[in-house]
Amino acid sequence: MSNRDGLYGNISAAQTKDEKKQAAGSDHIVSFGINLPLGDFSSTHLVGFDIGYSPGTHVFGLVKNKHFAFTYNGGVAYYAGKKETVSSYPYKYPEYLFVHAFAGLLYNPVRKIDFKLTAGPALGIYNGDTKFNIGASLEGSYYFKNAFIIGPSILLMKESKSDPLWAGSLKFGYLF
Repeated sequence: MSNRDGLYGNISAAQTKDEKKQAAGSDHIVSFGINLPLGDFSSTHLVGFDIGYSPGTHVFGLVKNKHFAFTYNGGVAYYAGKKETVSSYPYKYPEYLFVHAFAGLLYNPVRKIDFKLTAGPALGIYNGDTKFNIGASLEGSYYFKNAFIIGPSILLMKESKSDPLWAGSLKFGYLF
């Protein structure tokens, strides 16, 4: 492209600080949750707990310009069985252990808040039997002091030929 005088023009601009993608913050989260069985699951099991780990090059809540990202995590949830009396005999439901590896989508609508929807394979261990499960989790996270998170989640645990189990959780996490 030329003009009448035979001069060529090119306009270049460097990115301003606001246009640059902020550092992704932390790449890993270790979390601990206090779980409350919901529905029929609450009639047989007590409050439980879970631990989880999310590795990778994620954008956990501390990125300004990226709204969607792939995420994955693994974890273990434990639920103690309740005691009850059946026909004058005491009975204690066995513990339930749920081990999962989930993958899904992270949505970061605003800085310091994100939502994760993940699903995948799992193992359910109940009364000495290990069975293949599938599961899903929906989590919300609020980031504070750039190193900690807190937020609610809901967990679906489904084994073939049985009704799904549901649990709500309040999670606390540490970023590193």
